[in-house]
Amino acid sequence: MIHANRKTLVDAGDKASSRREKTRLKTAITELEEALTSNETEEKIEEKTNALTQASLVLLAKRTERCMRSRSRRTQTLAEGEQANLRMMEV
Repeated sequence: MIHANRKTLVDAGDKASSRREKTRLKTAITELEEALTSNETEEKIEEKTNALTQASLVLLAKRTERCMRSRSRRTQTLAEGEQANLRMMEV
């Protein structure tokens, strides 16, 4: 889980939603690592795991939303291009 979220941060690079979201994810990763390497209780480790899961879901939701908006704009642009082509064919 830690490795996957680190990879998400690297892959996202500057495209990651906001500095706050990236910081939240980095903090959650660090806190879970610390909990795993110390003598933390199972409950504390579960709490840190849940925090990491939540932070990664927020980042994923933002990335998905941006992707959908981008796809919608591309679809609209393609549709407008098709309409222009049809109008030119009518002439």
